[in-house]
Amino acid sequence: MSVNPTTLLRHIKAQLGATTRPLPFSDKDILEVVEEETLPTFSKYYPYMYPIMVDPKTDALESDTFKSVFNMNTNGLEVLGVKGTYRTDGMASDARYPYYNTNNIFDIAIANNYLSMTQVSDTFAFYPPNIIELFPKMYDTRPFMVIVKCVHLPSYQSIPVKLKDQFFDLATLDIKIAFYEPLKHYDQLNTPFGTIDLKLGDLENAKSDRAELLEKFRSMYLKEPERKKIWIGKGTM
Repeated sequence: MSVNPTTLLRHIKAQLGATTRPLPFSDKDILEVVEEETLPTFSKYYPYMYPIMVDPKTDALESDTFKSVFNMNTNGLEVLGVKGTYRTDGMASDARYPYYNTNNIFDIAIANNYLSMTQVSDTFAFYPPNIIELFPKMYDTRPFMVIVKCVHLPSYQSIPVKLKDQFFDLATLDIKIAFYEPLKHYDQLNTPFGTIDLKLGDLENAKSDRAELLEKFRSMYLKEPERKKIWIGKGTM
């Protein structure tokens, strides 16, 4: 089942017992809390990976002599960071290395070994909200791709189905926290639906439950697919 406002509201209401009693707040109230609290927090651990094409001819800053600092068109998304940049390798079309045009795996291995020894790896610096600087500095007019880490869309369409449970759990706890403080002073509320027995006992532990959930997110951070990992091997003499 996809992640959308309808499925989210259905889950939260079920967790809060709305199937047997009305809630003292509206669907709009719930979605506002999720957008302001849950989306930014969830995105820190599981960001929306958004690909952007940068064209040096149009996106380079005019003040940059080396043409290595660029504006990124983020289409209004809030960028949290940059995952990586992907520039075309000019060596692939260099006539001095004809073995790149062959399917011989030994020639390709030699080429890769040579490049790893002689070529400086690409790095970058990100300047919020949407500026990126590439290193090493080189003049290249070819477009390249940048994968940026963004806050998820308010429609929730950018949240993968495989992360639905994590997102729903955090959203439910954020709702409990948001509405517990103003309601904890009342045992009952008189509403157009009648008198509501609040039963706030299950909301009291929401803050500690949220902290526990975020700690789980942190502990699983490097184990998630597509995380960049650094492997350190121990050599032998």
